[in-house]
Amino acid sequence: MRMVRSDAIPNNTARFRRSIAWRVAESLFATVPYVVLFAALNAMFSGYFDMSLMIRLTLMLAASLMLQLLCSVAANVDGFVGGTGMMCDLRLQIASHLRRLPLGFYARRQTGELTAVMTENLLHVEEAFTHLAGELCGRLTIAGLTGALLLYIDWQLGLLSMASVAVGLVLFRLVKESVNKISRAKITQKAATNSRLLEFIQGIKVIRAFGRSARGYDKVLSALQNLRALSIRVEIIAGIAAIGFSILLEIGFLLVLARAFQLNINGNLGHATLVMFLVMSHRFYAMMNESALLMAQLAFYEKSFERIAALLNEKCLPEPALALVPDRHDIEFCNVNYSAEAGTQTLSNISFSARPGTVTALVGPSGAGKTTIVHLLARFHDVAGGKILIGGVDIRSMHQDDLLDRIAIVLQESYLFNDTIESNLRIARPHATYAELQAATRAACCHDFIMALPQAYMTVIGEGGGSLSGGERQRLSIARAILKDAPIVLLDEATASIDAGNEHAIRQAMAALVRGKTVLMIAHRLHTVADADQILVLDRGAVVGQGRHADLIQQDGLYVRLWEQQENSRHWRFRQAA
Repeated sequence: MRMVRSDAIPNNTARFRRSIAWRVAESLFATVPYVVLFAALNAMFSGYFDMSLMIRLTLMLAASLMLQLLCSVAANVDGFVGGTGMMCDLRLQIASHLRRLPLGFYARRQTGELTAVMTENLLHVEEAFTHLAGELCGRLTIAGLTGALLLYIDWQLGLLSMASVAVGLVLFRLVKESVNKISRAKITQKAATNSRLLEFIQGIKVIRAFGRSARGYDKVLSALQNLRALSIRVEIIAGIAAIGFSILLEIGFLLVLARAFQLNINGNLGHATLVMFLVMSHRFYAMMNESALLMAQLAFYEKSFERIAALLNEKCLPEPALALVPDRHDIEFCNVNYSAEAGTQTLSNISFSARPGTVTALVGPSGAGKTTIVHLLARFHDVAGGKILIGGVDIRSMHQDDLLDRIAIVLQESYLFNDTIESNLRIARPHATYAELQAATRAACCHDFIMALPQAYMTVIGEGGGSLSGGERQRLSIARAILKDAPIVLLDEATASIDAGNEHAIRQAMAALVRGKTVLMIAHRLHTVADADQILVLDRGAVVGQGRHADLIQQDGLYVRLWEQQENSRHWRFRQAA
């Protein structure tokens, strides 16, 4: 296969600019017929129109039409290819940017808002680049050329023609700010409506189970009604502005028409000039009217540009100029502080170390900071104070990809994609052999239920793995972590969704997963971590106990109280009231 040099592929931005140049050239040739018409009218009214002149004018007209057609085709091709190429680059840039944003960003943003940016707002920008920008440049070029011809034919009538356009542009400017304000509110409301719809769809099982369908529907209905009201306001104000601008242009055309006829009757304007002026002024007003409509549409799309720019301006986690690579995988937290929000302290002076081949368990009540510690180690956030070391290297001195290559994570709710089981597993290691893939699924007790599916490993499991049970999804997540074979393993209550029948087998799989690795394990059921090499007891973001189970159980602290509560709860029984 012959390779193509990268410098031989046209740059998308350069191609887009070239399409604008082609569109301007097309507009230049589009004015040639009016020059031909003016010459023909002058010859006819002067009485020296002959066959030779007609042939020359016909050839000039044919040549201009042919060149106009060629420029139009070139502009469309370059505009579409360049514009869509730029949008493809922009989508990839946004995707890469989202991948590097801290996890706290997603906690602040609603899913519907990000969905709106990635779909509707990007489509607006794409249409602006592939269609509107070129069309606007072409119409403004024609309007500019016809305006110059009007001034050349009769400067007084030319100035009169432009006066109404100037008044119309002032009106357009005044109305634009009102339209922009409502458009901004509409786009914000649209994002909120998307969030309400996603929430309603994703939570429909819970809503119906608790008999709250009407309330859930009312929230969606209210969001849609607000969006409808804003949409109507935008259309009314934009419509009034468009109609007002058109009326001003029509009034200007009538005034020019009256003045031109007056000058013709007084003998100050020839018949040929009169006809030509009427044709050119009509063309001028038509181009200005179309340009105003395109500018109004671009003004509305401007909000989409702003939302995309705001997303790209979100601060990413900084990457080091010269990245360091650790040669071992022990973990050390040194006086780590972290605040999820301004004025709050989520973690305070967390210090501990974890050696390879050991399991460190994180226990404590909800909100104690267990998951935050795991997220900080994976650098989903940056610490506010202190530092986290892997093999003696500050994780902020490592490239994020290098860091995450060394970590396998099994979350309590791991996400599975709407793809085949094999593709979901290969996310961990794309080039794994089929034997390695099967070994991972057998270790995680997945292979049997996978083979029972209609297409086995090629079965598409639906969005979020919706066609599987919670236990099956969790076992696939464990298989994915086993397949990755990373030196550091982070487990967030990884066996929470496993049924009792498979718990023993999964624990064996987990033992295979963590063997020889540096392991941090979040656990709510304390008996699952009784054999851990060290246990950190957390409460309100601080370490209040540290040691092995046998040591902690002898102390009078939070760990003992949690252990006693869970031991007592194991003997609870439901009993109907008499």
